[in-house]
Amino acid sequence: MATSARSPFEALPLSGGRFVIEHASVTYLPAAALLLAPGPRSGWRLPWQRQLLALANPSGSAVASSSFLLLGDQNWKPLPNAEREARAIAAVLPGHSTVATGADARKTLLLRQANEHTVVHLATHAVSDSEDAQRSRLLLAGAGTQSWEYLFRGEIASIPLQQVHLVTLSACETGHGRIVRGEGSQSLANAFLLAGARAAVSTLWQVEDAATAELMREFYAGLSAGLSKSEALRQAKLRLLHGDSARRHPAYWSAFVLTGDGWSPLPPVVPWWWLGAALAVALSLAAIAAARLSLRRAAAKRT
Repeated sequence: MATSARSPFEALPLSGGRFVIEHASVTYLPAAALLLAPGPRSGWRLPWQRQLLALANPSGSAVASSSFLLLGDQNWKPLPNAEREARAIAAVLPGHSTVATGADARKTLLLRQANEHTVVHLATHAVSDSEDAQRSRLLLAGAGTQSWEYLFRGEIASIPLQQVHLVTLSACETGHGRIVRGEGSQSLANAFLLAGARAAVSTLWQVEDAATAELMREFYAGLSAGLSKSEALRQAKLRLLHGDSARRHPAYWSAFVLTGDGWSPLPPVVPWWWLGAALAVALSLAAIAAARLSLRRAAAKRT
């Protein structure tokens, strides 16, 4: 289902004052071809394998901002909640996590390592250009310690993402774009799908920093519990809807939509304690075998 108007399906009201999200999880498909696309590797992952790559709250100098950033982008403010958000989801998601913030949240890191991870999480500023989709952009840190770099929509296709199960764009308007017949929305989120990612979480309008951080923590907790991506997002939205009255309004939670493969969970990660238990059993069996061998040798010497 396309989201041409900024009115997500899950926020539609039903009888009794309830919303669609209270009855079902929702996944959007920009094109039916995504159903036939080959998926990334599945199956169990070991705890030291790379699971999460999170880039959050990139930073650059004030001089770089005035000389490099496009008109209007110089007014962007730091996103301290985004940094806390990235660390919180890394703590709850099993497997090895790489969290880069501030000047370390570099574009080169994303280009080089994205396809080595199951999940890519970008918590930053974004612009959706409704006139020229190729000017839609995400802000990241540059290669130098004081610089910025943009990731434009047209560049995303060059990033290999065939092994990525989920890209989360925790930024404003990343799911909004001009609708092109036969192609769907020309959004940043759909560009990541075209590059090979199986699913993307994005936003349809500007979102509040603190509410976003809260929803993302709940979303990743659901993923860690083995829920499908769409159900994990649904449960996170319901926490806001049924929680603090200040954030019950759909404006706080319905901006977040899931596009692509929402019906599958993330690949499970083998817990460290499983490996520890397996090692303990192996050592016990080895000790028993060694003891039996020693008894046999002793008996042979007596005869």
